[in-house]
Amino acid sequence: MPPVTPTLLATLGLGFSLGLLHALDADHLIAVSTLVSGRASVRRSGAVGLAWGLGHATSLTTVGVGVIVFQRAVPAALGTWFELGVAVMLVVLGGQAIRRGLARAVVHEHVHAHGGDVHVHRHAHLGGRARHDGALHAIAHAGRRPFVVGLVHGLAGSAALTLTVLGTLSSPGAALAYFALFGLGSIAGMASVSALVAVPLAALGGLRRWLEVAIGGGSVALGCLTAARVFLVHGPI
Repeated sequence: MPPVTPTLLATLGLGFSLGLLHALDADHLIAVSTLVSGRASVRRSGAVGLAWGLGHATSLTTVGVGVIVFQRAVPAALGTWFELGVAVMLVVLGGQAIRRGLARAVVHEHVHAHGGDVHVHRHAHLGGRARHDGALHAIAHAGRRPFVVGLVHGLAGSAALTLTVLGTLSSPGAALAYFALFGLGSIAGMASVSALVAVPLAALGGLRRWLEVAIGGGSVALGCLTAARVFLVHGPI
């Protein structure tokens, strides 16, 4: 690690600040919004943003370590594939959000026994309000998908970030610290934004499904635009 100088501290502080701003990129916001739109709890929505940030930081740091060790930036062609992966992911997430929003009823079957007679009751939870509580169930659905989405976004942004770091920080220790602080900034930024998104969702009540459809449509549109931009800029892959 090089001597701690005002210039180095300013650079590392800039890394954290850029990480905060990075979380506000349009593709990041719309992707996390599709995940948060199915939840009206501020705490659970914040957990979604936290999981996204952890996935994002994990892929960035992993790529960053490889770049530092081998002193080579992420190939432009690989970065293009990562961008295309984000486009496909946005379309898939958007489609899932639209499907959830348009689902008017979820039918369940419950087996009951009365006086030794076993039979089945069927009923519908209107408005998608069916609840399946349980700590493990909630953790699996609140953390796994956002983490994977964050991983993909981190890979897509790794090419530009590693070029920046290699061009400005010659010390491996300083570069690694920059990656870490950038990742922490993105975690803090997305966790905060995700929690804030839950506030209007909770206030909408039954109308939330239509906002979910709108968010899903925006995600599909942004995914298509991202794919079109990749092909226009880079040509056939």
